[in-house]
Amino acid sequence: MNILNKYIWLIDTLSHAGEYGLTFEEISNKYTKSDFISGGGQYNIRTFHNHRHDIAEIFDIEILCHSDNYRYYIADNDSIRHTSPFRKWLLESISLNNLLSENDKIRDRIILEEVPSSEPNLTLCLQAIQQNHKISFLYTRFQKQDELYYNDFMPVCLKMYKRRWYLYGGKTLDKCKIYALDRMSDLKLQADTFGLPDNFNPTDFFGSFFGVFLDAKIPPQIIELKVNNVSAKYLRSLPLHDSQEEITTTDDYSIFRLFLRPTPDFIHELLTYDNKVEILKPKSLRTQIKSTLLNMASMYEDS
Repeated sequence: MNILNKYIWLIDTLSHAGEYGLTFEEISNKYTKSDFISGGGQYNIRTFHNHRHDIAEIFDIEILCHSDNYRYYIADNDSIRHTSPFRKWLLESISLNNLLSENDKIRDRIILEEVPSSEPNLTLCLQAIQQNHKISFLYTRFQKQDELYYNDFMPVCLKMYKRRWYLYGGKTLDKCKIYALDRMSDLKLQADTFGLPDNFNPTDFFGSFFGVFLDAKIPPQIIELKVNNVSAKYLRSLPLHDSQEEITTTDDYSIFRLFLRPTPDFIHELLTYDNKVEILKPKSLRTQIKSTLLNMASMYEDS
């Protein structure tokens, strides 16, 4: 992970320098001053060019050089914001880690959410997906409070949801399920490999789902939500789903339309908005929400 820290440091450093860029001497001086990144070592020109090449390969971010003054810059700074969701997550996560490590004195003044640990499993899963290797692991189930052993498991793709990493896969491609990485143990790569259909696209597959509750028996539906003007601002800045569009806007409320499967995790998300969101369509979802709220209310009735 140390080499990734250096890649992100270099991207951050040149991004902040803008189009004018930095000379290699300026970059090298900044590198040396950052003990966390340099480890007390020097930054030589050959290593710098190797990093340039690797950054282009991994992040699709090109570092160019002005021929008149030999200042290095990022070819398209906007490309950092428009990179793939995974690369963007990687850039932001490691950049924050670098920043905190260089400012150790203020760590207690920065409050982060606790995230279930899955780093060792994430590394192995990424390797397995990259090389299409099957894996084996032990898996703890919350519902039945037991542990199952899986082998000859085909890891198809990874998905992050609610601060947890999930692996989608299975022993056969037609019976895949979702598994939380922090509930896996004794994960190992196997020698056998597998192949995916050429027409399989994980983004398209998950497109009609809200989170990680994958029930294909629930059909995708048009869902319309009436939201008060304050909550509407939150939904504009952080949409519930990629399909979200605002179809009505007034001073008091807005109506948002989505197209997805109303799975239990989506219903749970709607309930977190309390009385600030009203389901207009479909009627079946409206009835389901009403029934859930009545059942919840009955739990608090005085006996």
